[in-house]
Amino acid sequence: MASRLSIENDRLKVGQVKRVTSNNGNKIDSITLLLNESVEVLFAPNGNILEFTVSNPNIDMSNLDCTIDKETLRDLVISFKDAYNQIIANESEGTNS
Repeated sequence: MASRLSIENDRLKVGQVKRVTSNNGNKIDSITLLLNESVEVLFAPNGNILEFTVSNPNIDMSNLDCTIDKETLRDLVISFKDAYNQIIANESEGTNS
């Protein structure tokens, strides 16, 4: 019963991100983003690449898997950082665009 409660408490809400680690938090095993009630995005480091999977148990989405090399991952992270900084700047200016 306790494990079932733990699983229920660990379920993501839409828009939340979950990071799974090992080795006392030093190794990232996966990062999951819940886009909606049935679509999950999973990022999983695997050697020198990052595996990227979009999954929906109701639809065959096997064609939405890919691997991301470190240069592409760097560009993606920088773009996310720039977008985050733009959101912060818009917030402080009181704008939405």
